[in-house]
Amino acid sequence: MFELTGRIAFVSGAGQSVGEGIAKVLARQGTSVIVNDLHAERAEKVAAGIVEEGNRAVRRPSTSPTSTPRATASARRRPNSAATSTSW
Repeated sequence: MFELTGRIAFVSGAGQSVGEGIAKVLARQGTSVIVNDLHAERAEKVAAGIVEEGNRAVRRPSTSPTSTPRATASARRRPNSAATSTSW
């Protein structure tokens, strides 16, 4: 497919459905994924599943629909500190 090792992806809406699939594909291609969702428990479940597969992921729940732009900016500046829990 393509190589993304060393890259960081911030996937909004990654707690279910299409967003979850995108997060998993990116992780399998070597990307460190920041899993973002309005529902913290969904984000945690997806991030844990990615880590169980041997890939890198952390969860970064949104507090509101408007918090995503701020979280994205934070992730770009400091990817490791943007997460509420670290697995990398």
